Amino acid sequence: GWSAQLAQLIEDLVETGVSALALTLVSRTPLEERRSWFVGRDFPADRVSIEHVEADALASGTLTELDLAGPDTVLIATTPNRESAEESDARALTAYELLRAERDRQCAPGGKRPAIILELAHPGSAEHAVEPGDVLLIRPRLLGFLQSQVTLRPLLNAVFDELFMPTGGASLTLRNGDAATDLKRFGALSERLRQPGDIALGA
Repeated sequence: GWSAQLAQLIEDLVETGVSALALTLVSRTPLEERRSWFVGRDFPADRVSIEHVEADALASGTLTELDLAGPDTVLIATTPNRESAEESDARALTAYELLRAERDRQCAPGGKRPAIILELAHPGSAEHAVEPGDVLLIRPRLLGFLQSQVTLRPLLNAVFDELFMPTGGASLTLRNGDAATDLKRFGALSERLRQPGDIALGA
């Protein structure tokens, strides 16, 4: 899918300091229209590679031609600017089911499998369930939560700016730490991360 926020998303990913970012953008949106959104964005060529594919993800054969064993993450982006939120979510949900089936076909059980992030635009779509390891984002609910928290406690606005804006300040990082799976060792993990100024969050 295509969203006007994708250019900003890529810029934010670059700001995290990731060493290499390989992106494949699959959308019905014409290539020239997509490239116009990247005007003025100077991504480092040695760290970022972007491949544009003009295709409908719901069309027969589109997903089977993609290598799903390679990427770490697949994002299904909604495009409410072209359709209503309900129509956009219907396409996104269909794409998710097709993508999930194709992932099962291409990726061996127990092997590397890309996580799927499903972005939806309508709060009524929140009842849809995703597989364990995949992520469901309901944009209005996320924004509504942040806005309500800032309304109740205005000082949180500075906290959210630090966490979510690419300012080089505080950030949230998901790490694959085996020690975190053992509650008896979580204290040691917290202490180790505290030394460089980090805070461990366990869920």
